[in-house]
Formats: sequence, structure tokens, C-alpha cells
Amino acid sequence: MCAVAATTDGVGLSLHKAALLDDPEHLLTGDGQYLRTVPGARAREHTAALAALLRQALERQNDMLPD
Repeated sequence: MCAVAATTDGVGLSLHKAALLDDPEHLLTGDGQYLRTVPGARAREHTAALAALLRQALERQNDMLPD
């Protein structure tokens, strides 16, 4: 469902199937078919919005992405 991604650019939270999630705060970055990332700085600044994304991810973990 999610993973902590540590790179030379910093730390972020990667969410599998994040393309399915509603993101009104625009925390998610990336344009891959499945994976989106919340940069660590944004996650720290928007904890309530991040929690909402994680709740959605849990609720939708069995949803399928369109072909």
C-alpha cells in the first residue's frame, strides 16, 4: 500500500495506486500509472491531509486501476 522512499533528494511516502485517490490538497507528486509520492516536507506540513490520503488508500487497496 505505501512505503517510505529515501533518496538523495530527501524522504517521501510512496503510495501504490495513488492515482485512484482524491487529493484536494495536491500533496501527491508524480505521473506514473500506479505510484505517487508525498514529499516529506509536504507530509509534515499537511498531516491531516496525509492522514486522509492514507485512510483512502486503506479503503481502496483492493480497487483496480483502469486498463
